[in-house]
Amino acid sequence: MTNTPWVSKGNIITVSKIKTVPGSVQLPHSFKVTTTKSTRHFKGNGIPNHPIGTYPIPTNSAAYSYYAALPAEGYANAALIPVQPYDLNVTVPRNPKPNASPTCINHLTVGIVTQTGAAWHAEVAPNSQLQIFDPNAALPTDRCWGHPYAGMYHYHGYSWKCFPNPGAAGKPSPLYGYAIDGFGVYGPFNENGKLIHNSQLDECHGHYGWINWDGVWKYMYHYHLNNEYPYSIGCFRGTPAKLPGAMSQH
Repeated sequence: MTNTPWVSKGNIITVSKIKTVPGSVQLPHSFKVTTTKSTRHFKGNGIPNHPIGTYPIPTNSAAYSYYAALPAEGYANAALIPVQPYDLNVTVPRNPKPNASPTCINHLTVGIVTQTGAAWHAEVAPNSQLQIFDPNAALPTDRCWGHPYAGMYHYHGYSWKCFPNPGAAGKPSPLYGYAIDGFGVYGPFNENGKLIHNSQLDECHGHYGWINWDGVWKYMYHYHLNNEYPYSIGCFRGTPAKLPGAMSQH
C-alpha cells in the first residue's frame, strides 16, 4: 500500500483525510441509451451530467503535488491532464449470460454509469515509482470520486456520491449503470436494504439476487458498489464488449 497520509496500518483508508481536487466545473454533456430486443447501446461524450473538479489541477491546491509527481504521456506531469470529450460508444447484451469462468479486466474502462453518462475505470493507479495501488489510496480525486486519464473523466471508489439517485440506507439500491458485459451495477445495499460486504460477493464483486431489471423484479446476477476494495467491478462474469478507440486504452 502507498504511504499517503490518509492510509494507515498498511491498508486502512481514512476517507475524511483524503485530499480533494477543488472546483465545481460543469462541462457540456451528451449521453443517450437506446435498446433493442437483444442489445443496450450507450452513446455520449464521456462528460458527466454533474459538476466536476478543476482539471488541470490548480497548482495551489492540496491535490496538486500528488499528481505533479507522476509522469503522463503528452504532458509534463499528471496534474496537467485536462478533462476532454471522447467517443463513448458501447453496445452490450440486454440479457447477458454468466460464464462458468470469469474474464480478467484487460483495459481501464469497466462500466458505464447511466445515471451520469461517464465511465467507471478499473481500480488501479500508479505512484511516482510506477508501482500499482488502489487509486483511492494513491491519489486524490474530486468530490465525485472522479479524475481524468488521457483526458477521459472516470470514477473510482465511492463514485455514487454525485449520482442523481444514489439510493438510501435501509432500502434496495437502485441501478447505477452497467458493466461492459451487460450486467447491471447497483449500489451498496441489497434487496433487503442491508449493506453488502465483500464476503457476500464473488471475485468479480457480484452475486445472484433480486433486482429491478428493465422494470421487472428478477433474480439474476449483478454487480455491487460498496466500501471495500475493489469497490466496483473486479472481473467480468459475462463476456465484455469490444471498446472503441480511447475507451480500450490499457
